[in-house]
Amino acid sequence: MHDTGAHGRNARVTSLPRLFSGRRPPWRAIETHRNAVGTGSVAVGWCGARSGPSTAWGVEMRFTQLGRVPGVALGSLVAAGLACAQAPSKPGAPQASPYAGEEAREIKALSEQEVAGLLAGAGLGYARAAELNGWPGPRHVLDLADELALSAAQREASQAAFDRMQEAARTVGAELVAAERELDRRFAERSIDRPALDALTARIGAIEARLRAVHLAAHLEQTALLDASQVQRYMVLRGYGGGADARGRHAHGAHGHGAHATPATAPAPDPGALTATETAFARAMAERDFEAFAAFIHDEAVFINGGSPLRGKPAILAHWKGFFEGPDAPFAWAPEIAEVSAGNGLGYTEGPVRRPDGSSRMRFYSIWKLQPDGRWMIVFDNGYRVGD
Repeated sequence: MHDTGAHGRNARVTSLPRLFSGRRPPWRAIETHRNAVGTGSVAVGWCGARSGPSTAWGVEMRFTQLGRVPGVALGSLVAAGLACAQAPSKPGAPQASPYAGEEAREIKALSEQEVAGLLAGAGLGYARAAELNGWPGPRHVLDLADELALSAAQREASQAAFDRMQEAARTVGAELVAAERELDRRFAERSIDRPALDALTARIGAIEARLRAVHLAAHLEQTALLDASQVQRYMVLRGYGGGADARGRHAHGAHGHGAHATPATAPAPDPGALTATETAFARAMAERDFEAFAAFIHDEAVFINGGSPLRGKPAILAHWKGFFEGPDAPFAWAPEIAEVSAGNGLGYTEGPVRRPDGSSRMRFYSIWKLQPDGRWMIVFDNGYRVGD
């Protein structure tokens, strides 16, 4: 609702959408808010049923201010609208279709915005099954590149994934627009029968299925480029499970003027997520990615290191840097146990450490801490040789 000012001339309060949905009041004038201080000015309003292309029966109220009317509050105007909305409707009064106005579209089944989106390769919600189940998409990953701490290689690969998706989506989107235009033309020309209808709708369905697959496949490709901590961070930033992302925007939308941002909240601790994080931590060693390895270590972490503790991230990285020299990892590990404490955000992982030939070298025991942004970071690490 827009307010042009309490004392402006010809001020209008319009469109209280769906406020009186389900009622269809007749047009009638209401006189309200006679000036109590004796100026003789009144605000006169008209209320009545209306419908449009995207609304069911609702009420639009227009109030024309004939003069200054002190003390007129928005609540009073709404109360007047309610009184109008409760007026009985005339039997047999015509009811406009919610599609009224759409008959002027070039393609009746698609709005201009939908056509533009399809031709531009926009998502249009086709990838929700992936997005809302924790499979990030390339467009939003690129938007959040800094927050996700993407490496240069990740940025390049994500951009390439997005470009491939958009090119394919544009091509298939254009096919869908053309098929919908053909269906519309056949109905407009009265040149369609049941066999033609079945063929056209089957064709449209197949094209739309291909388009959806294009968008979903991009989420598969993008998620493979991220580690588990980045996926967790993405979910928090996008507002899934916390209501709003860290910048105060709802997922796939924005607040209106004057809305209050909801602080981001980290997801509840999940053993599966911790297992994935430990696995990604180990993968950094296998892939010789020292930068990725460092991202999992808390600034104040302590690695016991066989009785010679490494205290703090700089000391840990200085010691472990040697393990990343050369093309082959000197050892590998994997979690067998992962448990979390819901009360304090602590996690525990345990598993074997193996030599390149697969033989057992030792067993690790690690403690992790869930961060406010939803990432797990290692805070303690220890290990014992097998048989000790």
